[in-house]
Amino acid sequence: MSKKVNLMFIISAILVVAMVLVIFAFSTQQGDISTGTSKEILDSLLEKLGIQSYIEKNEWIYEHRNFIFRKILHFFEYAILATLVFITLRFGNVKLKYIPAITILFTFAVAAIDEYYQSHIPGRSPRIRDVFIDTLGSIAAIIAILLRMKKFSRIKKDEVY
Repeated sequence: MSKKVNLMFIISAILVVAMVLVIFAFSTQQGDISTGTSKEILDSLLEKLGIQSYIEKNEWIYEHRNFIFRKILHFFEYAILATLVFITLRFGNVKLKYIPAITILFTFAVAAIDEYYQSHIPGRSPRIRDVFIDTLGSIAAIIAILLRMKKFSRIKKDEVY
C-alpha cells in the first residue's frame, strides 16, 4: 500500500469511528430531549424553506412531521456511515465483491447495537423498525456507489476508444 493510500485508509477509518460516535451520541439523549430537539430543528427548517404553511394544511403530515423527519435522518445517517465504510474497505484493498456484504453487515450491527443501547436510556426504547430503516439507508448508499462506479468505468472505457 502506498503512503497516500495508507493515509487515506487511516483518515477514512477515523471518519467511520467518528460517524459511529455521532450516532451513539444522538442515542444518548433522553427521549423527550431528543424529540424536542428534532422538532425544533424541523420547524425551523420548514419555516426557512417557506413550506411551513403547506405542512400545516395537511393534517396527517403536520401531526407526523417529526416522526417522518427522524426516520429520514435515520436513513441518511446510515447511508453516510455505509459510504464511509465502503470507502475505507476500498482503501484497505478488500476485494470489491466482498465490500457490499461487509458494509451491510457492519451497518446492520451498528444499528442493532445502537437500538439495544437506546433501551438503557430513559424515554428511549429499541425499535426493529429503526434497524430496518438504517439498513435500508446503507443498502441505498451501496447501490448508489456501485451504480456510480459502473457509470464511471463505462465513461473511462469510452474515453479510451
